[in-house]
Amino acid sequence: MTKSKDTIFIQEYGESPTGIHYSQDLDYWKLLVANLDIDRKSRHFHNVVWDSFDNRLIVTLGDGNLIRVAVYNGKWYSLYRGAWQFVPIVVLKDRIVFGMDSGIVRGGIGIYYKEEKKWEFIS
Repeated sequence: MTKSKDTIFIQEYGESPTGIHYSQDLDYWKLLVANLDIDRKSRHFHNVVWDSFDNRLIVTLGDGNLIRVAVYNGKWYSLYRGAWQFVPIVVLKDRIVFGMDSGIVRGGIGIYYKEEKKWEFIS
C-alpha cells in the first residue's frame, strides 16, 4: 500500500493476474492496471510506492518476466528491463533504491539515479 496526496494505492500479490487498485475515499475502489497489462510474462506485482518528489507511482514486478520496474505518471513506461528482480522500493530525492529478490545473487540493491537516468547494481 502507498499513498499520494489524495489517493491510496493497493497492490495484489498472488496468482496472475494481479492488480493495482486505487481509492480516494476508501469506499469506492477502481482497478488502475493489471500486471499483464505491463508485462504479459509477469506473474504478479512485488511492490508499489508513491514517489512524492516526482509525483509518480513506481512498481516492481516478477517472476520470469523482462520488465522489472515500471512507472506511472499518467501512462505506464518501463524503468528497468533485465535480469535483476526487486521487491522493496525506497524513494529519495535524487535516487530510487530497490532491494534485490533474485536467485542470481544472495542479496543486493539496485540504485536508479534520477538525474543521470543511470543504474548501479551492488551485490
